[in-house]
Amino acid sequence: MRAADRFWKHDVQGEPYRYIDSAIRDYHDWSLLYEDGRREFTRIREKVKLPIGPGVDVYEIGCGAGRLTAHLGEHCGRVLGVDISEFYLDLARAHSRRQNVAFELVTEAGLPLNDAGHWDVVFSYQVMHYLPLSVFSHYVCDVSRLLRPGGRLIFQFDTRPITLTTRVSWMLRRVLYRLGIPEWRGVSNSPGLFRHVSAIAVLRRALTDAGLVVENIIDPVAADSWFLVRKPARIGE
Repeated sequence: MRAADRFWKHDVQGEPYRYIDSAIRDYHDWSLLYEDGRREFTRIREKVKLPIGPGVDVYEIGCGAGRLTAHLGEHCGRVLGVDISEFYLDLARAHSRRQNVAFELVTEAGLPLNDAGHWDVVFSYQVMHYLPLSVFSHYVCDVSRLLRPGGRLIFQFDTRPITLTTRVSWMLRRVLYRLGIPEWRGVSNSPGLFRHVSAIAVLRRALTDAGLVVENIIDPVAADSWFLVRKPARIGE
């Protein structure tokens, strides 16, 4: 099992909301998570001009406990949230109140291909930079199958270079984790929380190889970089 899988499937269960939103002090209060999700959804919608409306069907990769999924469901048509953690999906289902929202488990085979070729938007926030490049490439190939012709992939990626100080910190955290010390300075030492950095050119190549077109990158070198990607409406476009 990959370190990221182990972390998100097992290690988070003691304080699940903490790893979704570190700003929340009461890690068991869904109402705080929901309201913070509303603010985050509004910010993202304005920044990336997220397509919304009752006729827009959205597939969310890495939905977690449904913090943003709930708000996608309020503004869009059908919404499917997928995640590698059955634990988080159980939380999301328990709090979901909308008939147009559903949740599915991501397996080692890849993303669930429910209604492949019919989704208007595939959306992901604070997920892709935790994936090894091989997994990222697999996912975007699945996304190409999921999107309708002309559909859009919109995802956030932390593209900042990893500094020497951060690398040393990660090495120390790996040692502490192997010694059985799960946290240091209030942050998990799990390798599953370490982000992967790929050059934008590498990410662009993986997207192109999947048959997708990168239309824009908002804030190309930042913690909150956004890739706006489209599936061509016609072959050869």
